[in-house]
Amino acid sequence: MGPRGGYEFALEHFTTQLRLGYCQSGFSNEHLATDANELDAEAALLRVVDIGAFSLGGGASVGAAWLRQTFDGARVAPARDTLALEFSALAQGTFELDAGLFFGLEAAGFMHVFEQQNGRPPRTDATTEFTVRSTLFAGKHF
Repeated sequence: MGPRGGYEFALEHFTTQLRLGYCQSGFSNEHLATDANELDAEAALLRVVDIGAFSLGGGASVGAAWLRQTFDGARVAPARDTLALEFSALAQGTFELDAGLFFGLEAAGFMHVFEQQNGRPPRTDATTEFTVRSTLFAGKHF
């Protein structure tokens, strides 16, 4: 979970969004605790249809992320850093309020492509992971 921010350019036929985000998570068991951090940037292109105060949109995004894992436990494990490419298909709905304010919900299916470090001796394998992200957002049109 983490914050996201961005800027939107609403054109006649398409909407372009540039976004930055940060996410932090972790887990632990009796042997190891880990923290995972992600910093990403993405560009999205959507086709948006306005229906009164509602707007429905669908599109795709492409981006890049820096992933960092740190470990703490009885066994020594070095931190891991890697870069990832991100591709998504997304859908969003927004509701316009007064004074240019709006809020909305987005759902996106992501494909992450990155090099994963694992095994003994350590080796690096290219891998693809699929995830789903939902985002509740608010903003202001200028």
